[in-house]
Amino acid sequence: MLPVPAQAFSLYLTVLGVDNCTALAALGPAAVAALVSYHMIPNAAPTSGSLALGETPVPTGLEGYGLTITKWVKCREGGK
Repeated sequence: MLPVPAQAFSLYLTVLGVDNCTALAALGPAAVAALVSYHMIPNAAPTSGSLALGETPVPTGLEGYGLTITKWVKCREGGK
């Protein structure tokens, strides 16, 4: 299984009907810029310490689109 960022990139390529990075480059700078912008959080570098437990909606660099960061805590065996 791919790491989450690679899964997102792979899914984007699939949606575009592209099967490799060379073909993605052929789509042009606008498509690549949209992909990168969607995965950027402007003017922020959220860390686990800066997030509350649960879901935090954040805007992305792609106008009109956002994502949700979910923070959760895994309990150790015995509930501690």
